[in-house]
Amino acid sequence: MRGLYALFLGLLCLISCQDIPPVEKPGNFIDENTMESILYESVLISSARGYNVAQLKLLGIQPETYIYDKFDIDSLTYAQNLAYYTADVDLYKGINAKVLARVQAELKVNDSIETVQKKEQDSLRTLKAKEVKAKFKQKDSTKFKEIPRRLVTDTFSRKIIQVKEDSSELD
Repeated sequence: MRGLYALFLGLLCLISCQDIPPVEKPGNFIDENTMESILYESVLISSARGYNVAQLKLLGIQPETYIYDKFDIDSLTYAQNLAYYTADVDLYKGINAKVLARVQAELKVNDSIETVQKKEQDSLRTLKAKEVKAKFKQKDSTKFKEIPRRLVTDTFSRKIIQVKEDSSELD
């Protein structure tokens, strides 16, 4: 009886195997470089959508149709070409590697710009702090004869109290 079950399962497996037809090249074929650009833009749009949709709408960008409008394609052309490229795993893997490299390069550039801007802001703050300190240390200055007052808020009565600081604190 076990042999009969094994034979039946074997025949069922052989009969159920079928040839999967390869995906044909679509009529509106998109070349590999353009497909890479489309996938890169879709990564950027999806990350921007996750970050701030309201900002995109203020700029007049509709994330749902942005790719189709920019590359002048329709959703069917996009879906057919995506199916064609995903059928060839090695080719699709190569395209995705190029897209990932572009995203990482863009991040590296943005990070370096951000780092330079932070250094510039820090140096400006340091310079301004030195200037303020130098003004307060000048004893013959007519502008700063009186030490500036600071405002303190009384937390219980919510009144503003003016406090004159000691000159010994600044030295």
